[in-house]
Amino acid sequence: MQEHLRSGRTFSESEVKELAKSLLEILSYLHEQNPPVIHRDIKPSNILLHSRSGNSVGQVYLVDFGSVQNQAAKFGGTITVVGTYGYMAPEQFGGRSVPASDLYGLGATLIYLVTGLHPTELSQQDLKIQFADRAAHLNPNLIDWLEWMTEPSLDKRLSSAGEALRSLKNPRPIHKSPMVVQPPPGSDIKLTKNSEFIEIVIPPQGIGLGLIALLSAAVPASIVLLPGVFSIYISTYNSEINDQFTLRSGSFFLGAVGVIFLFAIFRKLRLRIDRQQISYTSHLLGLKWNYSIPVPRQEICQLEIEEIGDKVSQMIIQAGNQKYRLGLKQGLSESEIKWLAAELREWLGLKMKRTLTDGKQNISI
Repeated sequence: MQEHLRSGRTFSESEVKELAKSLLEILSYLHEQNPPVIHRDIKPSNILLHSRSGNSVGQVYLVDFGSVQNQAAKFGGTITVVGTYGYMAPEQFGGRSVPASDLYGLGATLIYLVTGLHPTELSQQDLKIQFADRAAHLNPNLIDWLEWMTEPSLDKRLSSAGEALRSLKNPRPIHKSPMVVQPPPGSDIKLTKNSEFIEIVIPPQGIGLGLIALLSAAVPASIVLLPGVFSIYISTYNSEINDQFTLRSGSFFLGAVGVIFLFAIFRKLRLRIDRQQISYTSHLLGLKWNYSIPVPRQEICQLEIEEIGDKVSQMIIQAGNQKYRLGLKQGLSESEIKWLAAELREWLGLKMKRTLTDGKQNISI
């Protein structure tokens, strides 16, 4: 199989299922021996494919049993850590191997087939391999099954090859209802998330003291700018041109103030990250447009908190060359910025970079 991957050959969903079925039947036979035989090093290079055709993986062989352990070995002798990093279940690092350890190795191998990436090249969250965004073309039931196979906790992972085979044929119901996360006190931000996506909706900023002051200044200014509106048709030609210019200037000024008030009262911001992409959009009275350009999810590489003095000013999501900002300019409080940063850090499984700004330079910590 390793040769197929190196040559750029791809595996369809039906081929992945066929391969999983064949290997689970082999593992079922091994694990049902007395004592059970555990391979401990399932990976692409230890799986051979023969007579592969256009619509079938062909004959499947599991090889290299030099790492085999049977359950009787745990009652005597020394314990050795055997396996390949990326395909080893967490319990194997402690020298413990059980039948479910082989299921983890098989699941990690299949993840390599559907993503084209070695498990170590994929990010992790709470030791879970994060691959769903790279496998959006797969049926959600197969993605759920692969996540079940590679659960870090033995208590949550499929326990036997027979159980894994049955659940592959008859998928369990997927319950991934979005969860609404409680915001900080006094906040109206809505954060919804599940394993498929995380979405943040920032409500309109509302009319603050700054906008009230702007309105107070706008009304008198408009009155000054519009004195010629009633004399356009009785003035001279030159006077008419001046009056029209004055009228247009006043109208433009009032229109600009009106747009600012519309944004403050009705515009919402929506940031959403799912398997495919990260998007940041504005919503106003049924209209929608991109606040920032959408970028593929896999390009998200960094989270950053920016501080000015002793105050958090914004959080930045770096995705490729694009930066998505959530901060004071979007009407967020310091507590809201910190809360959103913590939620995104946990969901994305990324570390948080801290940048101090003193007006002259940035210092990354």
